[in-house]
Amino acid sequence: MKKIGFLCLMLLLCIGFTGNKAKTEAASKTKLKTSESTIFINEKYTIPLTGKLKKATYIFTSNKTKIAKVNSKGVITGINSGSASIKIRYKYKGDFYSVGTFKITIHKSSLNTKYKAMDMLTGDTLNPSVYLDGINPNASYIITSSVSAVAKGGSDGVITAKKAGRTAISIHEVYNNRSRKVGSIALSVSGASLKRDEIKMAYNSNINITDLLDDMDSTSKYALTSDNLSLVTTSNTRISAASRGKGVQTCLVTVDETLSNKTKHTIGSFKVNLTDETFISFINKDILIGFGEVITVGNTGIVIQNKVAGAQYKLTPKDASVLKTEEIKNRSTNLEAIGYGITSVSIEEIRGGKTRLLEDTVDVTVSQAYILKDLADNGYEVSIGSNDTFGRYPFECRNLKAVYDYTSASSNICGVGSAGMNKDQDYLVITPKKVGTTEISVYETMVNTNAQTKTTTRSRKKIGSFNITVRESGYKPSYTPVPGSSNTPKPGTSSTPPPGSSNTPRPPRPSSNPGGTDISLEDFLENPVASNIISSIRLDYNNKTYYGYVSDMGLECLFGDDDNYSDYIDYGTNFDNISINDFTITLANSSYDFVSLESYGGTEWTLSVQLNDEDNTIEEIPIYLNSAEFDTNSILSDITVKVGGATRHIPSSPYPAKSSLNDDDINQFEDGNKEFQAYFTPREYEKAGSDEYYDLIHSDDPDYPDRYPEDPKTLSDLTNVSCTYTESGGNAAVKSISRPVTDDNYYWTFEVEFEDGTTEEFSISIEVDDEGY
Repeated sequence: MKKIGFLCLMLLLCIGFTGNKAKTEAASKTKLKTSESTIFINEKYTIPLTGKLKKATYIFTSNKTKIAKVNSKGVITGINSGSASIKIRYKYKGDFYSVGTFKITIHKSSLNTKYKAMDMLTGDTLNPSVYLDGINPNASYIITSSVSAVAKGGSDGVITAKKAGRTAISIHEVYNNRSRKVGSIALSVSGASLKRDEIKMAYNSNINITDLLDDMDSTSKYALTSDNLSLVTTSNTRISAASRGKGVQTCLVTVDETLSNKTKHTIGSFKVNLTDETFISFINKDILIGFGEVITVGNTGIVIQNKVAGAQYKLTPKDASVLKTEEIKNRSTNLEAIGYGITSVSIEEIRGGKTRLLEDTVDVTVSQAYILKDLADNGYEVSIGSNDTFGRYPFECRNLKAVYDYTSASSNICGVGSAGMNKDQDYLVITPKKVGTTEISVYETMVNTNAQTKTTTRSRKKIGSFNITVRESGYKPSYTPVPGSSNTPKPGTSSTPPPGSSNTPRPPRPSSNPGGTDISLEDFLENPVASNIISSIRLDYNNKTYYGYVSDMGLECLFGDDDNYSDYIDYGTNFDNISINDFTITLANSSYDFVSLESYGGTEWTLSVQLNDEDNTIEEIPIYLNSAEFDTNSILSDITVKVGGATRHIPSSPYPAKSSLNDDDINQFEDGNKEFQAYFTPREYEKAGSDEYYDLIHSDDPDYPDRYPEDPKTLSDLTNVSCTYTESGGNAAVKSISRPVTDDNYYWTFEVEFEDGTTEEFSISIEVDDEGY
């Protein structure tokens, strides 16, 4: 018996020794290969472990989920700049072991503060390595511009200044198929710019620099350089094509501008296509005329280069209410302006019984008469003793069916009248009398005769005014405007639709300023701001109403600003689907009329309003639609996680949390947070049926070893663990939200899809609070 007892004792000791040895080996098996690393936002990094046990369950916990999150497989995702500690444990054969703590540091590229507002010259470029701090070399930086004509960018993050003006530049970083906004730049661009990036040019022809550049400055100098002098030669004022050639040949011409302060920059390069084919000169593709004028093919009308000998050219307007066609035998078609508006004109070449439609069309604008811009802005100077000093029209787009006369506000300073070589001409004639300044008004009179009743009616209206300053005898005027100069404005182009355009879309006409007071035209002209033209503006889209801010400091309307004066458009909105009928605009004066509302890329619109004043002023007001930042509050009002009978709410503020346990900022929908943690106590785990923390709960129980479950369960084995959400309905651009899914009951994900096709992923991890359980 003693021998048997001794053998039993030895067997028990061996079993205990073997069990302790297995536990010791398990505790020392899994190790960290390295204890820390550095990644960028949206980068993923897998914690490197050695000696992983196949049947062990590994648990990873981040102490700062707003900086770095980690899933059940140990994959870390960078969320924001800073450092976080990842605690690693594993459960093996019912026992828990600590591997250690892994430190992760997240780097974040950001906009350099000195580039939040900046100036550029046309043609200049700016690389992300310059305007960003901490650039991610493996990320793409996407540039969007509120006014793409002023500056543009692409997926390389390079900003290119194109044309004088102002624009807002937004920078987004795309990394691992995720996008985040880095910042915005308020950009102002100055300098001359290319009118076109590519032109056609006939052999043996010249083109002046004024037809190639916009926003030229008289104090600057310009240089043109050709990359093929055998095709195109240059001077400082024009380009000249080779005297002869066949087919199409191309070259590049580069333009440099030297400012008055000696700063030199390259505006850009344009492509010249020399051709012997028939084409419409790009200089004459936009024609501005007055009522009653006639245009045809020729030097003073539509200019066709490389015309074929013996060919006739037929002109066909798209809108017959603007231009009337008149066929004349053996001559080109004439087009007479019979209505105000814009229409395109197609051109057919007819020769030898064959007809060929030319590739390009011409846009013709029939505009009401208006005072020359230079004259209206700067006035005119004469000296005593110089009579008949003007001798031409002080306005553009003369109505050939009308007559014009002029009046002086102070005839004792100067007298005005009309005269010309022919009796039907009514040029302005000035007779200066004494030193001083007076206003000259220009009137247009229409005479209409009824053919049936033989009665005649007259209508007279003022088309505008300008100042004349009389100087002493012998004074040499410092300014003499030239009608038709290159800087004469052209109303009626695509950016300034004229009144009466038959194909101009109109937004719904609201009631005129209900409950308000009309803003007078004089008030607006003294203070040209949007609020003196528009009383209110709103957008109704996706069954949601957004209110815009009408600026009282400039000519613009804004949806979305940091001062909460207007509404941001919901994150994920497909701006290309917004139409003019979605806007409701109330004008500040009942006499104003809508002309058009046009979109330029969905987020930028331009409203044109006719003021119906004596100058027939049309004002353009840009409308900017700004997208809201991602906001969880606008999508969800609650995320509910249940483990057995225990429930945790991750609430949308100010939704009250139903448990104070670990309800810190990681469990709020603040700042667009998409990663959350729901904490449960070890006893709540146990009540749900999980044995993960049995040792922690019962370690003080003397019978603890005997009561340890033979088949311990984890959350992965349970069927009473769930994750659900409640929609808030605050984001009208949400298209769908998927159901939360999990493969282990520790980590849940679901996806939100938006109208513009983008998606955002939410994740919820179930964690344990093992302090004070």
